[in-house]
Amino acid sequence: MRVLHRLSLSLAMVLVAGSANAASLVSVTAAPDPAAPNQQVTITATKSGTQNCGWKVIYGDGGSSAPMGFPDPTKNALHTYTANGTYTIQVTGASHGNKPNCTGSASTQIVVETSNGGGGGTVQIGPAVDRPVLKPKGDPGPEFGLTELCQKVDCGALTYLPKVEGHFGFTKPGGVVAFKGRGFGSAGKMTLTYKDWKNATKTADLEILEWTTGMVGTKIPASLQGFQDQTASVVLTNSLGKKSPAYAFALHPTLDSVDLSRNDVRIVHCDDDANLNACDMLDNPGDPPIPGFHMNKIGAIGDDQGTDKYEIKVKNGWVISWTRTDKWGTSSNEWVNGPSNGAGVGLATWTPSYTWNVSPADKVWYSTWITVEGPRGVPFK
Repeated sequence: MRVLHRLSLSLAMVLVAGSANAASLVSVTAAPDPAAPNQQVTITATKSGTQNCGWKVIYGDGGSSAPMGFPDPTKNALHTYTANGTYTIQVTGASHGNKPNCTGSASTQIVVETSNGGGGGTVQIGPAVDRPVLKPKGDPGPEFGLTELCQKVDCGALTYLPKVEGHFGFTKPGGVVAFKGRGFGSAGKMTLTYKDWKNATKTADLEILEWTTGMVGTKIPASLQGFQDQTASVVLTNSLGKKSPAYAFALHPTLDSVDLSRNDVRIVHCDDDANLNACDMLDNPGDPPIPGFHMNKIGAIGDDQGTDKYEIKVKNGWVISWTRTDKWGTSSNEWVNGPSNGAGVGLATWTPSYTWNVSPADKVWYSTWITVEGPRGVPFK
């Protein structure tokens, strides 16, 4: 179809812009659909890219799977629903071992219903009678039967409420997302509802790229910020003013990074066994947020040792994304045991410590640089 081709092209352009190996969740299906209560359902997710990433399934009945790896293009999960109903199944990134989280998200709906079962064959509805004539009383114009009339107007949109049943694409600011369903009718609008980092309810209209009776291609405003990872929702309003029920999906923020300064780090303990000790030297542009310096004067007796401790704490969805530690001494007798490069990555709270040794008339230094990453427009402390 022309619309599907154009939506696929838009999504492909977004995929090409990222890493060739980066993995993103793009679709999910469930079978059988409809299913019976206590019948095993197979949930199949599909991802782009070759990277093995972490993901999980949110079943829609209050439960979710444990985080899993995603090494192949498709991955299955099994679930059993115990009660009748319509459930929204979501797949989204999750932390699993040392794998990166899968990006993107997808969802679909499954109907669980008890079979009427038993006895007596099936009932077949015969063809509709294309009369009585549909026209205003006294109108001398041409007569239209039901079939001809529905060729001129969207009878589905007049009869049914629109319903969003699934989506695929990149659910983050600037991302292209296609919503599928039924009864969408003629072009209207899609309204996003989400919570900002202060838990206040916010709304935004999605940009409409394509609109058909069964699929709407949209783009999330690139300027959207000030929120964390969450379950948001959209409501479709067609040209007749009919609204769909709210459809839930995972919304991800655009991420920013910040290099920490001295004021972002708390000194828990600075040992003072040497003659000169400092854990909070002057904070100039480019200086590390964690600096340590210990020195013994000429004439000091014996080596001195100590342990310095610090605390880095960020919040509101921010985590440490990069660290580097350098260590120096003025002789072979000086040493520092401290964190390795990359220590603390992925943590919101990190308490590094540095054990050191300094001999008479010598010095020892250490420095750690730290970068944190989190949702754009949200404070990290």
